[in-house]
This record gives sequence, structure tokens and C-alpha cells, in this order.
Amino acid sequence: MFADAKDAKQDRVARLTELLKSEPNLARAASALSLPWYVDKRVVDSLKQATQDADVIVSRAAKWALQALQTTLLNRKQSGL
Repeated sequence: MFADAKDAKQDRVARLTELLKSEPNLARAASALSLPWYVDKRVVDSLKQATQDADVIVSRAAKWALQALQTTLLNRKQSGL
């Protein structure tokens, strides 16, 4: 059961990472804003790249998401999780 949940999480993170490169700007922004909720350090580079997006909505969303994710990862590390 837990393995299925982990696989589902990985599938969602992979799909959201793909959407960061999609054509509609709102899809890119929404995927950036969704990624921190999965607390997956593998997406840091993708979010960093998205902060350079030509669309200001996407770049701002990616900057917020990157900061939120990095803060969460740091908090988890400091608390031993």
C-alpha cells in the first residue's frame, strides 16, 4: 500500500515537472506552485530553471515555490526528518 502511494507521488512529481516546460503559462505557474507540496528535493533544479521563465507570472510562481521548498527541506533536515 505504501509503495503504491510512493509510486503515485513520483508519478505526480514527474508530471508536474513536465508541465513546467509546457506551452500555457498558467500550466507552468500552477505546476510550480504545486511542486513544493510534494517536498521532493529532486525538483529544485527544475524550479531554479523556471525562475528564469520569460513570463513574469511563471517566474514569480517558481521563485515562491523554490523558496517554500528550500525552507521546508531545511526545516526537515534541522529536525532530523
